[in-house]
Formats: sequence, C-alpha cells, structure tokens
Amino acid sequence: DSVNIGIPDWINNERFVEHNDYINQLESSLEIKIAYWCMNNSSTINQLNDLKVHVVFYSDLLLNPRKELQNILDVYNIQVSENKFNKIDYRKSSSTDFNKLFLEEPLSQLNKNFIELDNTTKEKIQKVFDHFEFKLYSAYSPLPQKQYFSKAISVHN
Repeated sequence: DSVNIGIPDWINNERFVEHNDYINQLESSLEIKIAYWCMNNSSTINQLNDLKVHVVFYSDLLLNPRKELQNILDVYNIQVSENKFNKIDYRKSSSTDFNKLFLEEPLSQLNKNFIELDNTTKEKIQKVFDHFEFKLYSAYSPLPQKQYFSKAISVHN
C-alpha cells in the first residue's frame, strides 16, 4: 500500500521538501492522506490560538446544533426571530451525503468512522499527528481537545 510521493514542482513547496522522507516511509494510503492534510493545515490551525477568532467545531454543530448556532449569532450580534430559529431542521443531513450514510443519532454519526478503525491504525494516525505537532484532535476521539484553544477569543462548550 506504500507509495513513493515526489516533491511537487511548484512555488512554496518547502513543506513537501521538509516532510518528504517522513511521508515516503508511511505504510498506508490513509496515513499518507492524513500526513498531507496535516502538512497543509496544521500550521494554520496551530496559529488560530494567536488570532481573535470564533472557532466552530463540527462536533458542536452535530451534538448541539441549536446552541452552537445561537453562539455563532451571538458572536456576530445577529438577531434572528424565535419563529425562524424554531423552523430550522437541525437534524437534516448534508446535501453532500451522496451515499446516504448519515446517522440520525448525533453521537453515532460522530463516532461512525472511529469505530471502524482498529487500535493499530489509530496508533499510526496518532504518530502522524504527533509528527506534525497537530494537537487539536487525537486519533482516539472524534471530539476536539478544546483546551488547545484556551487563548482563542471564544470557544463555547
């Protein structure tokens, strides 16, 4: 399943050069995909703590959609009538659910991909996260480690 990944010939490819040896020693396509995601996104996410932002987590939208929507509206001082707020279908599946895999129960939806991974795979994923110093999520839980954003302007629990 291992594939030798080359360094793209484009500007700003320093991150590919820096991590090329590491990525080429990964064993599975899943590890490689996660490594590329981390390589392209973890530095931005790691800088969010230094910015004044409102962080919205998928898990919050899924587990407490009404509360999270209200938090977002409050941050931006947007008023919505209670009538409109009550008409929202908070459990509607995404239009991108092409395979119709959406689970109605929120916690089941959140966990559905984690239960398919064995511990060895999770360990390998965690090693990729550790390599890129990506701490917001763990390979062992779909929930973010919100304490990581302790300095961010607003993170609602």
